[in-house]
Amino acid sequence: MCRNHIRVVMATFLFASSALAQQSSCDSVLLTRNTESVTASKRTLQAWLKLVTEDNYDTMKRKAVASLAGFFVGGYQDFATQRRHYYEESHYNSDEFEARQELRVALPSDAVGAWRDCVTRDTAGLVIWIDDVTADAATIGVRWKPSAGLGALRDVSVDLTGAKAGSRLANTTILNQGQTTFIVERRTRNMPVRGAINGTTGSPAVTFSEKFYVPSMPPPGGVPASNTPPCNEGGFAFTTPIDGLQLSGPVQIAGVVRSPCNIQTIALSYACWNDGPPIWRPISSVSQPQALPGDRDVKASFTWNSSEATAGLAHCQIRATVVYSAKSVENYLAFKTP
Repeated sequence: MCRNHIRVVMATFLFASSALAQQSSCDSVLLTRNTESVTASKRTLQAWLKLVTEDNYDTMKRKAVASLAGFFVGGYQDFATQRRHYYEESHYNSDEFEARQELRVALPSDAVGAWRDCVTRDTAGLVIWIDDVTADAATIGVRWKPSAGLGALRDVSVDLTGAKAGSRLANTTILNQGQTTFIVERRTRNMPVRGAINGTTGSPAVTFSEKFYVPSMPPPGGVPASNTPPCNEGGFAFTTPIDGLQLSGPVQIAGVVRSPCNIQTIALSYACWNDGPPIWRPISSVSQPQALPGDRDVKASFTWNSSEATAGLAHCQIRATVVYSAKSVENYLAFKTP
């Protein structure tokens, strides 16, 4: 491969990466504007959740409306697990790029305008956005901003899937610096449209190709409360700081189950042993525990006379078993006896 060709390939990759990175960095504009609109439809909620990342999780946790609070329990990994379960249950499989467009067509125009201003502010290269989306058509906005040493975008072409014939950049094979728009009509009502705008610039030629996606309009109707957020069949997270400590006499053992589905039982038991399998002895249990009003988490506390545990054995653990209708989850906590 010749050196010039290597430079062309690298330049194409860097410009494409820069455009994608700019769109991702501007996701917070879509996420934080008019969060009340997120539950306007199930697909809007799904798309909104897709753009929550480890980097913006804490911000979104603070800004989420009350109806979304159950998704933001614990840290980002807890959120990601709940989101994955929700997508599996609702059969949602859009990627991040598609989710970004699905969210844009559902939010108020001022939120979309702020996002467009963000992605076009500093990014060099080819930037595409969608406006005025209906079940029949959409406006595609295109902005070309060449970097130093590059000129107009030449040999411009538009690839389209799902659009009527004639939906093209009208009589345009060259894009000078600036913005232009064109309209795509869906082949059938509410049919998704996918496309890409391609062109070359510079000498030797650098190729630019930027994709776009016009999703179908989301169905009307808000998200049922039962779907926002999903419940969790998780374990009992110990909140009593006794892990590895030496215990003697009565102790309180507390913990929480985050946003659970219907719990049948939470049961605690203990065992101390040297070799061989442990023999578990009951501490206490509670049937059908409920969360306090205004809280989705189920909290429980048990009193145990730790002097019951046999002293001097190598291993001692408390076991918490959360029983659901079709499964049970066990968590363990180590301790020491005098």
